[in-house]
Amino acid sequence: MKLRRKLAQAIAIAAIGIMSVTTSFASELPVLTLEQAISSALSADAAQQEAYTADRAAASQIMQDTDDVATTAYQSNYYNRLESEQTEKYHKDAVTYEATKLYNSIALLEKQVAFCDEKLVLQEKQFSQAELKYRNGLISKIQYETAESTIKEQRTAKDKLQAELDKNRADFKLLAKYDTSRYTLEGNFDVEYYEYTGNIQYFFNTSVNEMLQYQEKLVEVSENYSVTDALKRRDNSAVTYYNSKSSTAQAKVQLKSMKEQYLSSLNTLYSSLETTKQNIKELEVKVQDLEKTLEANKLKLEKGLISQIEVDEAELDLKELQLNLLAYKVQYNATKDAVKKPWVNFY
Repeated sequence: MKLRRKLAQAIAIAAIGIMSVTTSFASELPVLTLEQAISSALSADAAQQEAYTADRAAASQIMQDTDDVATTAYQSNYYNRLESEQTEKYHKDAVTYEATKLYNSIALLEKQVAFCDEKLVLQEKQFSQAELKYRNGLISKIQYETAESTIKEQRTAKDKLQAELDKNRADFKLLAKYDTSRYTLEGNFDVEYYEYTGNIQYFFNTSVNEMLQYQEKLVEVSENYSVTDALKRRDNSAVTYYNSKSSTAQAKVQLKSMKEQYLSSLNTLYSSLETTKQNIKELEVKVQDLEKTLEANKLKLEKGLISQIEVDEAELDLKELQLNLLAYKVQYNATKDAVKKPWVNFY
């Protein structure tokens, strides 16, 4: 018995040592800042930026080789070049937005997965108690099976969160070239509410018109020069004329539809921003109330009025509510960025 006890003590000490090393290693992971992630993502996007440069060089060369400026070839390449400059700027903002959104989502998901493990520990304790009570006939089979299914549901919830975390990590690695499992992320969970001073609809309309201004110009070029181009080629057939008119009309319809879709998406985003803001404020009140309840429960524990496991349950309820609050804040910040720079949603 003494030998067995000594062996158990040795194993326990070794286990503590391993846990200490693991914890120490985890805490020593290098910090990856959001600024580093964004910088890396933009550097990794260099090939796309080179493609924009090549597009503009090609358009400039065609313009240079075109003697007559009053042609579709010259005018369309002129506006294609301007659109490429604008698209490159928008695309950089979109990369920054995506890197930021993934970075904060990963930081949140890591906390959520860790919480699932913590919650499972408590639920397994509760299940052990339920199992003992069931054997002694103190609870029904339905109550026992409910306790068992609760653990299964929690494990399923953890698996889903882990799968989402793995996907976001993979997406982030493709975007920013960092494996976040090897780093500590800071996570931006602070919220500064966005209040647009002015008419938000005017801002959205102006932004969409700016985004699509060169598409509109290209439609105008087609309308103004396609027929004259055909005449210069000595093609004055009715088929050519009406085909040109039909193509232009379809392009106008598509452009109008695109504008409407963009505006609809932005209005939905803005509505979501306001809803999330209210959710944050409501949850902050609930967190404060639960904090007070937890303090009251701790006093009851000291007086022997409730058990430790009841206090543990209250602490986990509070942590879960705090995590839900962080999730709303991450959602709010991402939506706010998409509202302030509407083009990041489409490029």
